[in-house]
Formats: sequence, structure tokens, C-alpha cells
Amino acid sequence: MPRKEHHTTPTIIGRILYTDLVAVPLDTPAWFDWLAQHTTFYLDSPLGTFTARREPRANGVFWYAFRRYHKRLYKAYLGRSADLTTTHLLEVAQLRTLLGLRPDWTLQDLADALGRSRSWVKKWVARLRQAAPDDDSVLPGRACARRTPPPRRSQVGIDRILAIRAHPPQNLNRIPGPTAILYYLAQEATTTLQGERLPRSTRTIWQILRQYPRIVSPRRQAHQPVERPEPLQSWQLDFKDAATVPPDPDGKQQQVVAVLDAVDVGTSILIAAEARPDFTRATAIATAAAIVTEKGLPDMVTIDRDPRFVGESHQRESPSPFLRFWLCLGVAVTISPPHRPDLNAFVERSQRTYDEECLQV
Repeated sequence: MPRKEHHTTPTIIGRILYTDLVAVPLDTPAWFDWLAQHTTFYLDSPLGTFTARREPRANGVFWYAFRRYHKRLYKAYLGRSADLTTTHLLEVAQLRTLLGLRPDWTLQDLADALGRSRSWVKKWVARLRQAAPDDDSVLPGRACARRTPPPRRSQVGIDRILAIRAHPPQNLNRIPGPTAILYYLAQEATTTLQGERLPRSTRTIWQILRQYPRIVSPRRQAHQPVERPEPLQSWQLDFKDAATVPPDPDGKQQQVVAVLDAVDVGTSILIAAEARPDFTRATAIATAAAIVTEKGLPDMVTIDRDPRFVGESHQRESPSPFLRFWLCLGVAVTISPPHRPDLNAFVERSQRTYDEECLQV
């Protein structure tokens, strides 16, 4: 039975919380609502008793269990309101009972009886055997937060890291990164840096280089919405390998069959997808002419630096035949620079969507 000082405190008996006004079943929405509005309750169980109180902390509100044993008050972490279920407390208390009744049982026998893993039983057996048989303060779980602050980094080691970064060794003809800095620190650990607490991973060196800003993190690029042109006024062209066609053992291994895709920028509609096994500069012009004949003439086209579009690098003085084809028709041509597929994004997105949602299904 509860002690005298707990007669007015809401008390848990079995799986019911009894107050002066209502009885609330545990592990129900009403139980968690009650926890959000109250600050204390008392647990009265044959397996153990304690008083629970809710206390505010810097990063939230948490519940703690209090139990007086041999004139000393013990405090244990319970968790947040969502963690206060009867299952945890009853399982630990039941494990304590089994240890007394079945001292010859192995960890696996205890795990099978409780329906828990062997590692869970091993952890709690070690905790229960370190506590007194009637000490209920060991029943609540322990907080996972660090109890002591991490050891401070050596300022001598930090200064040496920054010096290696600013003035690389003579045999290193580049700015050393974290891996190289960690290598040189290990060489000096037994000489000039003996006794200093040095980093043991490149992650710590990254943190130091960013703290003393030796590495500037790139700014996140702010994406601006693209203003769409009128429908069928701007096209994007690109070649795509037909991945469903197997390579020729005696011939081409890649792009055995290539597909010339044309996507409208104004509507993201795939205008044409022409497949051929012999795409060259001449056949690319013939295919583009067939698309224009069927779909009409746009005001502008965007292409990448594929040699079938722009020709070889030594022919920069004069436009390639493919470019002259569009210029003769009065169509403006935009050539996207290398490594910028975002400037040809509509056709790139169309090809990726087709590959992921059609071919790989």
C-alpha cells in the first residue's frame, strides 16, 4: 500500500492511475494527456515503488524517479512523457524476480522468458547485481546524455595543425588536407608534440580547420525560378544512349543505338525522340530537319558540347554544320558550357525520368 505521505498524490496501482477525480488507464491517449498537464505521481507495485516528478530542463521537460533508501534519496532518469510506459518498469522488475527465483538460468533462458534480446538481459543483470535487492531506484532507465564534458583539445596541437596548413612541409608541393595533416602529426607525436592530446581522426581536423577558418564552406546556391517561354518557342536537344540495346561484341560497346531527344522548355513536353544506330553530324542534321518539318520551327534551341553538335575543338573559328543548319533557318542557338547540365535541365530531367520510371521498373 502507498505510504501516508502519498495518500493525496495520484497513484499507479497495477495498470491504472487513480486520482481524486478519475481513473486513467496507462499507455492510453488519456494517460499521455494527463502527463502533459501534471507534474507528479506515485508508483505502487509489488515489484517496486517510487515517486515520479516532471522537471524542466534547457532542452525540454523530463520525468525523474525518486526513491529514498537507507535515509538517502536516489534520483533516476525516466525520460519524456512519451517514454513513460509500464512495459519497461515491469520487465525490469520481473527480471529481478527471476534472478532470485532462478539463479541457475543462463542469459538466454532469461531472454526467452521475458521475450527480450540477450544483450538487453545482460545489461540489466549487470545493473541489478550491483544494486541492493530492495533498491528500486535501479529500475528506471539511465539517461544517454554525456555526464561529463568532453576533454579540451590541446592548444599546442591546434597551433601545429594550423601551421602545417599554412606552411606545408618542403616535400609536399600542395596545401595539405586533413589526411596529410594527420600523417604529419603522427610523426611528431613522439617528439615535439609528446604528451599533447592530438586528434585521431580526420573529422576532428576538419572541425578545427573550419573553426579557425582555414576552410571556407561554400555558400548554398539560391535557386531562382526559370521564366518559361511560350510553348514550342524554345527547345533543348541532347543525345541519349539506348540502354536497352546490348553492346555489339564485334563493334560498338556504347551508344550502339542513340536517341536524339527534343524537349520543349515552355511545357516540358517531349517533342521528339528519334533513335538511330548511325548518328553522325550529317545524320544529326537530317534528323533535326525531319523534326522541324513535322513539329514546326522554334525561335531558339539549346544544345550541349557533343561533337555531333558543335564539331571538333579545333574548328572553333567556323560554326559546325549542325549550328549552320539552325542559323540558316534564323534560329538562335545556345551552347551550354561543360559540366553544367543544369543549363540544359529540361531534356536532362526528361531522360532521367524515362530511365528511372520506365526502364528500371
